[in-house]
Amino acid sequence: MRRALGLLAVYIAFATILLLPWRGLLGHPEVDVWNHAWGYWWVADALGSGSLPWRTELMGAPGGGVLWYVDLVGALGQLPLTVLGGPALAFNVAVVGRVALAGLSGHLLAEALSERGPHGWVGGVGFATAPMLLCEVHNGISEVVAVHWVGFTLLATAHALRGHSSRAWVLVGLLGGASVFANFYYGLTAGLLVGVVIVLHGRSAAGRSLDWRGPVIALAVALPLAIVALWCLRASVAAPDALVRRSAALNTALAEHNAVDPRIYLMPGTFWSVDLEARYGEPFRHTGYLRLSATALALYALRRPELRRWGVVALVSMVLGLGPYLWWDEAWVKAGGRLLLLPFGMMQRLVPELAITHPLRLSVGAQVLVPVLAAAALVGRGRLLAAVAAVALTAETVALSVAPWPVPVSPTEVPSIYKEIGASADPRAVLDLPAEVGTTMATSRYFWFQTVHHHPVPYKPDARAGSTGDPLTFRYWPGSGPGRSLDRLGPTELAHLRTVYGWVVLHLELDARLPSRGRIAALLEDALGAGEVVEGRQVWRLPPS
Repeated sequence: MRRALGLLAVYIAFATILLLPWRGLLGHPEVDVWNHAWGYWWVADALGSGSLPWRTELMGAPGGGVLWYVDLVGALGQLPLTVLGGPALAFNVAVVGRVALAGLSGHLLAEALSERGPHGWVGGVGFATAPMLLCEVHNGISEVVAVHWVGFTLLATAHALRGHSSRAWVLVGLLGGASVFANFYYGLTAGLLVGVVIVLHGRSAAGRSLDWRGPVIALAVALPLAIVALWCLRASVAAPDALVRRSAALNTALAEHNAVDPRIYLMPGTFWSVDLEARYGEPFRHTGYLRLSATALALYALRRPELRRWGVVALVSMVLGLGPYLWWDEAWVKAGGRLLLLPFGMMQRLVPELAITHPLRLSVGAQVLVPVLAAAALVGRGRLLAAVAAVALTAETVALSVAPWPVPVSPTEVPSIYKEIGASADPRAVLDLPAEVGTTMATSRYFWFQTVHHHPVPYKPDARAGSTGDPLTFRYWPGSGPGRSLDRLGPTELAHLRTVYGWVVLHLELDARLPSRGRIAALLEDALGAGEVVEGRQVWRLPPS
């Protein structure tokens, strides 16, 4: 344990230098960083007021709804820091810590599959700098950065297979079950891959004497945790007032949005499975690139028979990461007029509840095992070669992958108008406009402003006009969709507006990016007067209806 803590300290320093989180929130300002950082504040705020972070009136005004915050594990783990230092510090520490824990899990797993030595740094640095991981830091999706859960679950499995003790198998079950709470995708991946490892080990000469009671113990420990996590997730989206909903139509639409081309694993440069920027105008970045240097070393390591089953596990993870159907050159591959079904698609037909909309996350097993196997290829090769390999893997991530470096940051400054609103006893909501800027998540910053003003907003986690809790208001804003806008606000609309909202804030910089720029201001000025311009925002303070 002392040695592990020492290694962790080194990886924390490495992750801090790698991500440079000196100012702002780690993540691009037009993707998912704002609503994820908001969750850290909301969990602390809910618990501080004596309520569970399950239902909130802060989103989806008027009325609010049920919300299962997707990174609850991170928010609870950083709760003291959120209270003492604020959600920005807590969020950044969580992201840096998870990259550091990824490094530690890769380092220890590399040693567990071979022996102690300087080659362990190749596995640790290789996993901490995985292009997939840095892309998710860019996207601000904090729970997807928590790849260390899979690394530690595989590490515990390797030790359990070596020692065959009941305590070791209990740890496997605890880590696997907790992975479902941390990230459903990683919990599913960990469970499937641990099963593959156990079966392959049991079929090997070394595993002929495997006591199968150990895996049964692990399953008995993991299942209750997984069931509770899945029940919470299912109950939250099935609630009548759920703030996040999932439907078959949405899952179908996301299948193409998040499709995975097999070449993504080995194609360097700016190769995309789906060019989200060009096709949808979204600045998200997703990649499964394993790096050619790491792949070459991993293949060399497979000359050792005892490592080959881990190579098979990595391959299984890659195949699962392709999703239900084969995608190639930005189109579905068809055979006989039908989509070409892949192994995960077969699993979905057996268990239709597996609504996987981000299949690439299932490749996380390969993301850790490829650098770990690369490290195993360097056993006994000395410190210099290990250092060169670690630097090469990092350099390939920066120079030959789509992972951005330095990682962009989002500003945390909150305009003064929201501090003024926060001091008001008026319980009405705040209406920030425009509702959306193209297909970006730029308007999610409204959630961050809420951490200061503490008043309800009409938006749900996917900040869009079509996903608000107030369709009566959003049916008449220009740019809110075809057939929705009115030329002017009548008495009914004005009465509703003044009943629900105490403030309307038009963000002029965001409005200027809309094809309908200026129309929202004209509509409001016609009904409410000129308002006032404060720090680049046009503000109307509404008297009660």
